[in-house]
Amino acid sequence: MVSRGDTDIETLDPLLGTVVHERYRILEKLGEGGMGVVYAAEHIEIEKRVALKLLRDDFSKKPDIVERFRQEARAASRIGNPHIVDVTDFGQLDDGGLFFAMELLDGQDLAALCESGPVPFGRAVSIIDQIAKALQAAHDKGVVHRDLKPENIILLQREDYPDFVKVLDFGIAKVTQAGTEGKRLTQTGMIFGTPEYMSPEQAAGRSLDHRVDVYALGCIMFELFTGQVPYQGDSFMAILTQHMFEPIPSIREFDADKNIPDSVISVVYKAMAKDPDQRYDDMKALRIDLAKALTDENYITAHPDRDSTLSLRSIHQFRTLSTPVPTATSARATRKKHMLIAAAGALLLLVAVVYFFFGTASQTDNDGQGSRPVSATVAEVMAELQAMDAIRDAHREKVTVTIGSMPAGAIIEIDGMGQVCSSAPCEVEMLSGKPVVVTARIGSVSAEATVTPSEQNRDILVTVDLENAQAKQSGTAPAAKKPSKPARAKKGTQSPSASPSKDDGLKIPERFR
Repeated sequence: MVSRGDTDIETLDPLLGTVVHERYRILEKLGEGGMGVVYAAEHIEIEKRVALKLLRDDFSKKPDIVERFRQEARAASRIGNPHIVDVTDFGQLDDGGLFFAMELLDGQDLAALCESGPVPFGRAVSIIDQIAKALQAAHDKGVVHRDLKPENIILLQREDYPDFVKVLDFGIAKVTQAGTEGKRLTQTGMIFGTPEYMSPEQAAGRSLDHRVDVYALGCIMFELFTGQVPYQGDSFMAILTQHMFEPIPSIREFDADKNIPDSVISVVYKAMAKDPDQRYDDMKALRIDLAKALTDENYITAHPDRDSTLSLRSIHQFRTLSTPVPTATSARATRKKHMLIAAAGALLLLVAVVYFFFGTASQTDNDGQGSRPVSATVAEVMAELQAMDAIRDAHREKVTVTIGSMPAGAIIEIDGMGQVCSSAPCEVEMLSGKPVVVTARIGSVSAEATVTPSEQNRDILVTVDLENAQAKQSGTAPAAKKPSKPARAKKGTQSPSASPSKDDGLKIPERFR
């Protein structure tokens, strides 16, 4: 049912102010696409704001378009991933028109970001990784997007996560059951999609699978790194012809300063292979190669200032390491030593896993003796990690931070710096972007907080619970206790309205989070 609201609104759009399906009041028009019009609306009972997509009147009598509209809602709903727009309701109007409700996203699309040119490397990689996770979740549920493009990717501002990705618009998605072709909505020879991001097989109207999304993501990666789409033309067919027959343009033509590692460029080119069999089999494989590329030691050494918080810790799930500095608390020094050993062991384990899966392929050197396995001792790995930390710290800026305690007057100690204050509050000069443990101590009671000082995080308050003799924290610091795993792992990429999804274990370096 559509009913007029209490307020008479003089407007060209008769839906504004009306109530749809006896539950959603239309507030404003947000935009329109090929099949539908999107409005901001509010549930009249619970006052929750949603985005309402209505099928356009001129399409509501076309069975194939109606089915495509239904499928868009089904596809997004069945995936159930924080990086996929959440569809919460579906219904039919009195006049036969269809609508579905989805979460209202307050952000900018990736296309707007790309308009300003190449995206900074670290920011681009974070966005790419999230898109890949979203598409992997879709593919695992038998959903192929088929129209992935920057306009269908929204960047949201979340606490400590300024570019939280949401993928939307599954209007021409191909939905299948696992291992089956499912119901086709297009015939062989028909072309649907956006030419700038369309795979050769899609451009030729051939049968498709999930690897068309791999190709589209490769095109988006190219655009993020260079500020240009890989192929341009004066017509639809001119662009499609280039996708099918022209070599992939050189990224180095747009990246003379070599800000992009060769290993990352290789990931882009593999994703954009003309032959689907030469691309990544799935998004998980792409993410693995991307994570491996980000640990390119040659690149890290040559570009120590690219992102000052670079570390391997989130790949192996261990804390950012720093050169040990003796402190008054021997237990803390022992704990740091154990963390270093565990980190080195984790890195050795990763080397072994990578070699097992990727190093046993039938590749040989010119002398036919085969590739030599990588080997390293725990001490060598620890020394390398500490050296990398020293390089990063040398390029960090310093920031003056105010550290307080509740109640006031606590002794303040900082991991690696020792006692910095005998009676809080006090001001301390610290390295920006470097996570540290701050301890506030009153008598025999203490509280610890893991914090990352920055221009935006200059005030730190640590609460010491004298009454219960327990440590807890409030204010701007991110965690109540010193975690056994990195604090970042707790934040993840979870939407507040959705339960966390099971990730595949791959974590990109901290600088890209």
